[in-house]
Amino acid sequence: MKRLIFIGALSLANTIAQAQDDWRCDCTSVVASCNAEVAVKGNWVQVSTDTDACARVDYFIDGLPFVALVIDGADRQARQSGSGEPEVLVQGCQVCRQAAANKPASPVKVPAKAGANTETELKPLIKVTPHYPDRARLNRIQGKVEVEFTVTAEGTVERPRVVSSTPRRTFDQAAIAAVKRWRYPPREVGAQPVTLREQIDFQLDGTKPSSGIGRQVSTRPRPVNRPRNECVRESASYDFGDRVEVGLINACQVPVVVYACGIGTGNDVGRWICHTPERTGKALVRRDADAMNRNIGAGFNLSYVQDQFLLRAPNSQYFWIACEPSDENCRSAGLEWTSDIQRAPATMDPQKAARITLARSR
Repeated sequence: MKRLIFIGALSLANTIAQAQDDWRCDCTSVVASCNAEVAVKGNWVQVSTDTDACARVDYFIDGLPFVALVIDGADRQARQSGSGEPEVLVQGCQVCRQAAANKPASPVKVPAKAGANTETELKPLIKVTPHYPDRARLNRIQGKVEVEFTVTAEGTVERPRVVSSTPRRTFDQAAIAAVKRWRYPPREVGAQPVTLREQIDFQLDGTKPSSGIGRQVSTRPRPVNRPRNECVRESASYDFGDRVEVGLINACQVPVVVYACGIGTGNDVGRWICHTPERTGKALVRRDADAMNRNIGAGFNLSYVQDQFLLRAPNSQYFWIACEPSDENCRSAGLEWTSDIQRAPATMDPQKAARITLARSR
């Protein structure tokens, strides 16, 4: 399944001028935080920041994650068709390191003909670390994947494919999903696409092999705190024939955010449909607790509620991960899980897609 994650195209003329006259952004190194606003306007998404420096903005539209590289405080991205009034949530804004302060940066140049071996190495501005597959991590399996892909003049990645992998197919999907989200510096208008090869290493101990093609990424599995799945209880279930509405409550003293996926109804029959607190903006508290609004940082605003509802298809189960709002590792695992299976066929096993313990309905 393709994960719908896009790195937005920059306003090319302004961006190239900035890259030549001011700085080259290095978003692998963050120097400060910033504030950002995201507005959907028809077929465009307007991303604005409160800094003129280069910034990485992470945001969600209808629960799907996006990343924008914003220069000079504003960027406009093309938007695929979606809901008329989408839900928008800014997750974070980070100011990227200025590679050469007070020195004009040279435009990126590559050979006229695209090929697997370029004379000038393109270095990514945004390099997403791959998710370590849960089964490989549990079985202490390590490996590497060599990926070939095309970098457009705008700096986006297209047509990634696996050239070789060890062990075969174990890390292929994780490597491809990560490379699709990489972002490279824009080049001259009309520049030819460039083909690159990268070797991505999956090492549990964080070490890197002594040789390989291209730059290497060592992937250490992120620690995950214990989920609070036992806190979630089903309080009521209403069967309407073509759909079932389920009410969830919290049986614990601490509030939890719930990442839940169930088989959809209506136009979503036969597919997994997921709900995330990033989209709903809700955290579940005990019924005897006071409902209130809370901000837990990183632009993540929550409304504390005593009941939470979800829809599922008749005669089907739903799965969930419950996290304390402050548990960033648990929330990250929950968000990755829901992103991976959202709108996937119902035949997909949701437990195999998670790197954290799931709970399921009876």
